[in-house]
Amino acid sequence: MANVQVTVSVADDHLDRLLEVAEDLQEHGMKIDQVMDQVGIVTGSCPSGDLPALRQVPGVEHVESAQTFHLSPPHSKIQ
Repeated sequence: MANVQVTVSVADDHLDRLLEVAEDLQEHGMKIDQVMDQVGIVTGSCPSGDLPALRQVPGVEHVESAQTFHLSPPHSKIQ
């Protein structure tokens, strides 16, 4: 299963426990890149199949995966 970049918003009522929420996210498969405590955001990556588990972590308001795309080379037949 491919890894996806993830941005997690933490609920306002859990901001005082942001590091605990980040630890819970790690336990559910997320590799943490950055914890932005001023805005309540945790960024990182996880296998795409772990997204539903991240959404169930207490204190998680929203989980958003990065959208990716692939461009064919300029001289390929399909563009």
